[in-house]
Amino acid sequence: MEFRDMLVKARKEKGYNQEELAERIGVSRQAVSKWETGDAQPALAQLIALADALDISLDVLCGRTPSTPAAPDLSAATSPAPAGSDPTSAPADHSISLKIAFLPLVLAVLIVAGMFFHMSSTLADAEEAAVKNQLPDTIEVSGVYFYGGKNGNVEYEFTPSIVNPNFEYTISFTGFDRQTHIFTVTPKPGGICQGTADLPGGMGSYTVTLEISNGEESRVIALASGLVFEESHASWNPLVEP
Repeated sequence: MEFRDMLVKARKEKGYNQEELAERIGVSRQAVSKWETGDAQPALAQLIALADALDISLDVLCGRTPSTPAAPDLSAATSPAPAGSDPTSAPADHSISLKIAFLPLVLAVLIVAGMFFHMSSTLADAEEAAVKNQLPDTIEVSGVYFYGGKNGNVEYEFTPSIVNPNFEYTISFTGFDRQTHIFTVTPKPGGICQGTADLPGGMGSYTVTLEISNGEESRVIALASGLVFEESHASWNPLVEP
């Protein structure tokens, strides 16, 4: 059973929903959801916290159930000579019996070593995914552009310096009335973000910000202030380099 399937099974057995499990290990519900769908992998510290919260071992959580190696049978090497045997005859070759007796132990060691390698590989993959999904401290945005559409709509375009399919991108328009209108943005190939914002107040003056989140933390970048628009026209005060 894969990690994501084991995580769902263990969470349900403990009676937790995604939000409750997220609170116990100090992450967002979205992070738990992405782990369970396989869209992301937890970091090493988060993997350990998951195992503690679900009261299971890391082996079980990662889909590996270790087997108990059988104790070696040394009876063939220590059994006494049968009655009536000739003590002057050549001694039995006990080395073969010893090799056979220790074979299960050798196999058990190989199995444990294989499990350790798999676990190390899984943890390394989880750490690599966590590093890949980290947000940089500074995010730049270029190509910010607005255009007045029809029916009080405004079209927008910009290109962030970081694009990741696991990140969430939202653009917000805040008017003088302090009402904020939020729209989800999906970057296109090449990182360009385009869309149309349907603002209930129609034309006005807005402050525009972009928020990028990885499910655990987010970065907010101011794009423009004093945005006013009408059909086929828009003007604004740029807050990032063109």
